[in-house]
Amino acid sequence: MINTKKALTALDEEKIQKLMRILPKSRNKDPLAAAKNIMGNKYPLPPFGVIRYPKGILWNEDKSRSFLRLIHGHTFLGCLTDAYEETKEEQYKDKAIGLVKDWIQKNPYPNGSNEMAFHDETTAMRLQYWLRLYILAKDKLASSDEQLILENMAKTANLLSQDDFHSTNTNHGMFQDISLLAYAMYFEEADDESDRYRDIALKRLVDYFTYVYTEEGVHKEHSPSYHFLVSNYLNKLVVWLKDLSPNHAKFFVDLFKKTEKYATYIIRPDGLFPPLCDTESKPVVNSSYRSLYKSEEFLYAVHQGKAGRMPAEKDAVFKDSGYAIFRSGWERKEKETYVLFSAAYHTSYHKHSDDLNMHIYSNGDIITEAGPNGYNYKDKFTKYAYSSFGHNTLIVDGRGLPRVDHQHEKVYIKDYQLTEDYSEATGVNERYSGVTHTRNVRYNKQLEHITVRDQVASEDTHQYKLFWHVAADLEVHVRDQIVELFRNNNKVAELEITSTTDVNIRAVREQTVPYVQGWVFPKMEAKKPATVLELDFSSGKESVEVVTEFRLANYKIAARDQGPFELESHYQSMNGVKYHFVPAADEKLQDKLVIVFSALANKYHYVYN
Repeated sequence: MINTKKALTALDEEKIQKLMRILPKSRNKDPLAAAKNIMGNKYPLPPFGVIRYPKGILWNEDKSRSFLRLIHGHTFLGCLTDAYEETKEEQYKDKAIGLVKDWIQKNPYPNGSNEMAFHDETTAMRLQYWLRLYILAKDKLASSDEQLILENMAKTANLLSQDDFHSTNTNHGMFQDISLLAYAMYFEEADDESDRYRDIALKRLVDYFTYVYTEEGVHKEHSPSYHFLVSNYLNKLVVWLKDLSPNHAKFFVDLFKKTEKYATYIIRPDGLFPPLCDTESKPVVNSSYRSLYKSEEFLYAVHQGKAGRMPAEKDAVFKDSGYAIFRSGWERKEKETYVLFSAAYHTSYHKHSDDLNMHIYSNGDIITEAGPNGYNYKDKFTKYAYSSFGHNTLIVDGRGLPRVDHQHEKVYIKDYQLTEDYSEATGVNERYSGVTHTRNVRYNKQLEHITVRDQVASEDTHQYKLFWHVAADLEVHVRDQIVELFRNNNKVAELEITSTTDVNIRAVREQTVPYVQGWVFPKMEAKKPATVLELDFSSGKESVEVVTEFRLANYKIAARDQGPFELESHYQSMNGVKYHFVPAADEKLQDKLVIVFSALANKYHYVYN
């Protein structure tokens, strides 16, 4: 418990400012405007917009976990404390204290008013916001208010120190320990438990960072934004601990340096995060991570070549971490091709059932995935988003893999090869009982072809599905074993599926029964329709191979579904070339027959008639 008769802090002003830099601020771009809204009981809570609470915040309302995390984490205090720090107007401090008092009154430990009131990460977040409020406003607080917030911060720190409340080896546990460490550092003279709290927090943090990064410096949770988030806090600890705990600082410095290569190569050619697992596809340059690393190569990736220096290598494979990233190059910025293949299962947090998943970007999304829909695990669309059905992977007998089953060693990259002309990697998934799925991804950079070779082996008869999630803005046309993809009348890619068994190809969109399929989540809790290709096939006791060849292109065709030659008018020649008849766009050719043919394979060079 805090002893107010002792000095509340022995830290000098410089150290307090270093501590303040690790404490959270406003999540809004204009904190002062957001704070003014809060004064009128309108709460800007990105990404949920402005929420009105005319009679006070409803702590016990029935909303998603993602939303309640922000409310019970007191993220709105960031706006009020920023506004108070900037203007010194006491109305912002008074509003903040009033909200804290209301929460304390209506959320007694251990149950609170809602399951998120004492959620592990939410509790840690709340303590950080309270601590920042206290540091900024302590000299202006009424005695009773000061005593109340000190008492509840001490209770929260004690709760965070307890092993049975700690979320070990997760980023939630990291937040708990950073909060506990911040509290211990600030109240090192006033709380007799501060030394114990500091030692607990530092040991846990070293253990966590040692555990959560692979030897290649990649965060194990297989969600790129969390690599940036955790590495960002790792960097903050470096700055903070250089003076406060030099012995620990060196460990954090060395580890942080190793995290940069993955952070550079995972960024897409358009500067966005790939929508992998719990990562939303957003521009890195608009995030707080845009200056996380100072190297010229990282700046080049973030700013799409407008700053920094081009990385020397096109490709990067993190074999033990489970990532293969292939590029056509860097010079053409967002027009380059980017192939992402993931094959690993290290931890249970933030990873989806996406084993042997892959993405293709080429001057725009080609093959993507459903993306994240938040953390309301009762919602059928959230279940779909993290299930095997929401990714480019294998389904066996109508069932996907559970998100968590702790079979970490059964998903891995087996081999890879990088050359100037082509790059390839092979991944293996053995999580299905009695079934082995092996996927080889080969990117031919000269032809702009990506060949995916799926081999499925089992000693029993099974029904299988393979999914290809097509970007939401692409039109999809299935022509027997050929699938054409168009964006704004431009043909951007063609798929050809061949197999050692019969494969039925079906395009699915906006489906909700018998299972959810054909949706994408551009941001959490916001869905839109997208087409998914389902490849259905079966096998007996023999193995089966399905080959999907993606041939990238950019052909302009005339407006479809017009004139005598409509979209469905397709003919196939003896040599397998597909001919597509459309009305000519050029007026000079209106009385001529124009043939646009799908002859993207290397062996098709000429058409004779």
